[in-house]
Amino acid sequence: MDLAALEAEAFLLGNWKDFAELEEALSMPELSAVITSLRETKHSDRKFFAALKGVDLDKEQNASSNGGSGDPWEDMKARVFSRGKAKDSTDVVSLQGQNAKKAGFGIGAGLGYSKSRGDGW
Repeated sequence: MDLAALEAEAFLLGNWKDFAELEEALSMPELSAVITSLRETKHSDRKFFAALKGVDLDKEQNASSNGGSGDPWEDMKARVFSRGKAKDSTDVVSLQGQNAKKAGFGIGAGLGYSKSRGDGW
């Protein structure tokens, strides 16, 4: 168990001014309860927004466990960004447009190339 990662995750709630205050305020069982609650809330939010798009994340979770990346939220985002072409978030087809740019893919990505002037140069 990575205690620093758990504290960092809890710290994102913004209830403590620094890590020392967080460590003084919470015992290990309380920290575990805060993290569990935070993760459940995040999953609930993702499930709600996916339902608005017509996707059942619980059904997708079962499908992902049988193959796929294992994260139904990321798999759904990959399908949306690829306009239904990608099967899951590990599929390269999902790396298009802004996703490809963020991942560092694309012709001349990050090299400062610009479009040609059209006169052969």
